[in-house]
Amino acid sequence: MVYGDLLTRFCSICGKLESPEMPLVDNLCWDCYKARNRMIIVPKDLTMEFCGVCGSYKLHGKWVKPRGVEDPKLSSAMEFVEEYVKLRGSGSLKALEARSIGGGKVSVLVRAHGTVDSRIPVYDEELWVDVNVRSVVCPRCTRVASGYFSSIVQVRAHDRPLTQHELSIVNEIVEKVLSSESDRSGAVLNYRVEAVKGGLDYKFDNFRLARRVADEIHKRLGALIKESHKVIGFDGSKGSRISRLSISVRLPSFSIGDIISLNGRIARYEGFSGGKFLYYDLESGGRGSVNYRDAWHGDVSIEVVCRSHELYSGFVNSITDDDIEIIDSSGRVYRALKPSAFDVEVGSHVKFMVFNGKIIIVSRGK
Repeated sequence: MVYGDLLTRFCSICGKLESPEMPLVDNLCWDCYKARNRMIIVPKDLTMEFCGVCGSYKLHGKWVKPRGVEDPKLSSAMEFVEEYVKLRGSGSLKALEARSIGGGKVSVLVRAHGTVDSRIPVYDEELWVDVNVRSVVCPRCTRVASGYFSSIVQVRAHDRPLTQHELSIVNEIVEKVLSSESDRSGAVLNYRVEAVKGGLDYKFDNFRLARRVADEIHKRLGALIKESHKVIGFDGSKGSRISRLSISVRLPSFSIGDIISLNGRIARYEGFSGGKFLYYDLESGGRGSVNYRDAWHGDVSIEVVCRSHELYSGFVNSITDDDIEIIDSSGRVYRALKPSAFDVEVGSHVKFMVFNGKIIIVSRGK
């Protein structure tokens, strides 16, 4: 038989006749060629190391956490298979689902979309791939269990305890940095926080992580940062010293809402932004700022006059030309100076303090 100018050929395995629409490939029809040359190539003894403590798995010599949010072992196996199972020809591979099959094994259903030969149109191929899962404890979890961390961030405030507001900000920073670093590297990040006298100690097994946390606290709260290293051992396999990084993160003596004396002027501290400590001048009603370096190196004299939690609270009972009468919750009466920075009205609530024998209203509201 002939078609065109060619002799009709047939598949050497199944005998199917060749046609112009389906020419033979290496003397085989498309189905037989695909059956003999599978698109999905599975390595022998596919074995994955999985940490049952943190849920990470070893990929190309590094421990990473799975991107999936379901069962970490199954998610890890799917990602592991996508990385190590190869394709013949051209196309893409995707893991669809995974299931435990006992005996320390997980079976992963993969689908390849492509073709083993450019003469054969694109098609799909599916296969269940078995993965041996070896449960171990990763090096980081081993170090954590033994109490070892390579770096420590010591968060303190100068001559005072940390406020709840500051603690919330610091914890928020740590969580955001951990999330950001984890997404960037895919690595499992471990840390421990300990409450100590005067503040908190954050322990990490990563220098970069510790430095990022310290830098973010500096940016948000105007902390003074100092680093130090201590040699704690020697790594014979690498021929290098093992050192621990300690970062001192010291917040200023004043916190948000505190009343401060700034080169003799009374002001309310408003926060830190853009490398500057911000304040509200209670004498002029103006807003100002002090450069970070000037504040920390003593070029500007800043002293705490009254802590925010030490301020008195009451309501305005009467206003005269000379003073303002305030009554607190116990019924005690105070006579305060009229604030020049803002106006108050009878019946309004105010915060006030006693300074050099004078009653000074520092803000409106409870």
